[in-house]
Amino acid sequence: MDDPITRDVTVAAPPAVVWDALTDPAELAAWFGADAEVDLRVGGAIRFRWPDSSERRGLVIDLDPPRRLAFRWRELRAGAAGLATADATVVAFTLEPDGDATRVTVTESPGVLGTEEELAMAEHA
Repeated sequence: MDDPITRDVTVAAPPAVVWDALTDPAELAAWFGADAEVDLRVGGAIRFRWPDSSERRGLVIDLDPPRRLAFRWRELRAGAAGLATADATVVAFTLEPDGDATRVTVTESPGVLGTEEELAMAEHA
């Protein structure tokens, strides 16, 4: 990934409800279609496991409840040669009130934030 990808959606719920959906592991799992674990603090580990056995692991890098959540993650796959990793990306969710609804902006960009050492520690958590 070279350039950021950004999408906006308006959700018919207040920011606090949308925030809960982004940060509660059960609701996050339903949204992503994967088992989800989140240590909701800056530096906390995140892990998503999909039914095909693929995983993404990473770290929470920005947290401003109920306005912003960002994490740096990368895909991990077990292969014949061992564990393969993909390049890291940063996923940021920004929530803005929009009347009785919430505008959610999701941006995924190259993983330039954080250190490889921090990400490697999260991958082994």
